[in-house]
Amino acid sequence: MFNKTSMLFLIFFLVCLVPAFAVQSVTQVTQISSGDTGLTIEYPKYSNVPQYSNFTLHTHIYNQTNGMPVYQTPSCYLHLYSTNSEHTIKEEMKKSSDGIDYEIFIANGNFTDIGSHAYIIWCNISSVGLGGFASGIFDVVNETTTDVPTSEQTSIYVTSIFIFTIMFLVSLFSAIFTNGKNKYTMGKVDINYGKYLKIGLFFLSYFSAWILTFFSQLIVELYFDLTFISNFLFFIFQTMSILIIPVILVTGSVVIADWIADIKLLKEQKRNLPRR
Repeated sequence: MFNKTSMLFLIFFLVCLVPAFAVQSVTQVTQISSGDTGLTIEYPKYSNVPQYSNFTLHTHIYNQTNGMPVYQTPSCYLHLYSTNSEHTIKEEMKKSSDGIDYEIFIANGNFTDIGSHAYIIWCNISSVGLGGFASGIFDVVNETTTDVPTSEQTSIYVTSIFIFTIMFLVSLFSAIFTNGKNKYTMGKVDINYGKYLKIGLFFLSYFSAWILTFFSQLIVELYFDLTFISNFLFFIFQTMSILIIPVILVTGSVVIADWIADIKLLKEQKRNLPRR
């Protein structure tokens, strides 16, 4: 059940953002082949894997009848599934250099989506008619947000969301309605320095939206587990982070260009004034 604060967040983001389906957490389940004969597959069972991390899976193969290690060379395979049940890996596992277990290296690109992922491992020795499999579910998590936020952190997040939302709206609408055009009267030009304020307000609105996106992604990930919205907001934040330097350069260039243009207008006006 959501508490009052969480319910407020949910209403806010359902109104402001596109709706998405929540990815439900699934309990870790492991299945191993049953029966009197076959192969037993043992491996370290981790419930969580950090997002964007490399991972090496090690498995040991035993004879299910007597528990002895298998000396014949079995063929072992791994299928890894993403949060939407699509294959991310379909590869054969290789025997380790010490010849004791089977292993496979899984690159960090396979652990980008936060949420529940699934896997199937199966091995067989066709020459003697033995086989076995294991399957289960694990969660890809963001290491920086696995802890439950404290009340102080929640207060900071709520305050930040409120401040930067107000800052974004005020700066954006102020920039839109600020008159930045020079005024011409009877051949005389009055420089309107409001244009510089207008440019600064537009930059402030971009900066506010950038920070607001960061806190919004954090709130969605921490309190609601809305994977689609969280990933979308993270993509927007990354894109805006990449563009922040170009935006600063463009803003500075526009200010300099307007300043040079204003200086030229003033000099031209001074030359055209009648001499006394």
